[in-house]
Amino acid sequence: MKTKYEEIGKEEEVLIELLSSKTAQTFSVVKDISDRCPVTDLMQRGRFVHDYNALGRASSDKVAIAFAFVEVDNFKRVNDNFDHAFGDKILRDIAAVLSETVSPFEMPEGIPSGARKGIWATEPQTYARAYRRSGDEFYCLIIGIGKEITLNICKSILSDVSRLTREHPQKGTLNVGDVTVSIGLVFHQGNTVIDADTLENRSDIAMSHAKKQKNTIVEYTEGMEALGDGKRQNQICPECKTSVLLILPPGAEPGSNPTVIQCPAKDCHFQLSFSWGGK
Repeated sequence: MKTKYEEIGKEEEVLIELLSSKTAQTFSVVKDISDRCPVTDLMQRGRFVHDYNALGRASSDKVAIAFAFVEVDNFKRVNDNFDHAFGDKILRDIAAVLSETVSPFEMPEGIPSGARKGIWATEPQTYARAYRRSGDEFYCLIIGIGKEITLNICKSILSDVSRLTREHPQKGTLNVGDVTVSIGLVFHQGNTVIDADTLENRSDIAMSHAKKQKNTIVEYTEGMEALGDGKRQNQICPECKTSVLLILPPGAEPGSNPTVIQCPAKDCHFQLSFSWGGK
């Protein structure tokens, strides 16, 4: 028969377990709130690093990793022409576009335990999430999805953002085409492990080229850091009037054979030919 003191001790153990469980739940909720951007309701950069360390770095060479750095073009004009409160609403609209575009590939249960163990090859999964980096900058992490679908996701983002409209009660209307975004894209699939810092650095490099033309997608390629101004070309697609920037592929030199690509605009299949006949 248990003594009165043994019974009290057991009750204390149960109470401690209950409190520990409640504390863990509270910590999880508080962390989620601290990781979430109060303006856009997206997770912030710190959560991207956490998610990627749990997912991307554990992936095998059979898993594709895509990372899109999305930046609003000329966002200062929105704040100047309207006001900062209105600008925050536009950021929320863009965040909604990003979330809705990647949501078909987002795992509702969150990060899979298999990813932490690095067994994606036997438990194929997809993962996608949008994040707010800072200011007018966003990230999209997309894992387990091929390059073609990833490019279509990016094209949809360009198209859907450019169609955003919003009325200001005193200062007029933000019309279709007034807000666009540029995307610096990194796509990785191979035996080498790529860390979060490398993804961000490469996307920054691709973005620096995309921002020269705006409303376009530029994918990072090896050697892009060393490209000079004479090794990029811009064309206006005659079919859909999209501005398309192409970077001279690494190892190619002016005078080499033309590069033919499909226009990146959504639903446009026009073939653009870039000739490298001179500097």
